[in-house]
Amino acid sequence: RSSSEFGADYEATLVSLETGFFFQPVSGVYTGFKNSYTHNYIGDLKRDRIVNVMQSILYFKPSTYHLLALRTVSSFAWRHKANYRTVLGGDNGLRGYPDRYFNGTRLALVNTEYRVFSPIEILTVGLGGALFFDAGYIWDEHEKIGLSDLRSNIGLGLRFGLTKSSTARIIRLDVARALSDDNWFISFGTENLFSLARFQ
Repeated sequence: RSSSEFGADYEATLVSLETGFFFQPVSGVYTGFKNSYTHNYIGDLKRDRIVNVMQSILYFKPSTYHLLALRTVSSFAWRHKANYRTVLGGDNGLRGYPDRYFNGTRLALVNTEYRVFSPIEILTVGLGGALFFDAGYIWDEHEKIGLSDLRSNIGLGLRFGLTKSSTARIIRLDVARALSDDNWFISFGTENLFSLARFQ
């Protein structure tokens, strides 16, 4: 709950419902689905912003050092205020573009990564890498959704596993090239862009 007592310009109450599943159908294959529905009420429970986000994930791990990972995301928002925008770019999922480069109310996104884990360890840091492809876009509420609008990128990343860290377990450094606009962008994080842990 957000309150004017803490400097907010209005009072709001968030109600969220999350459902999903996670399972391993066969050895080396993991899959999961999650749906999150959030409803924002302002003042005397007047309906405000509504957001529904669906995510699915598939991991295929044929051996100890190789992993193919796929994630899909769709998001739909209603009753958006001007300052409430769903964003896409950089660490939001489309790594060939700067953070928050696209914004709107309806999002579609696909992330694919081929991750390689190395047995090499320098001091307490494990070395790995990833090849990836991202595709997605965000439309405004009254725009027609079309596949021709999708933006995509390819890229290469380094992964540094921190085996002794009590907080961050991995450092991610990705370099991506946008296929539609011929741009290059570097993103950095202390976790993978997506993981199974968020579905368990």
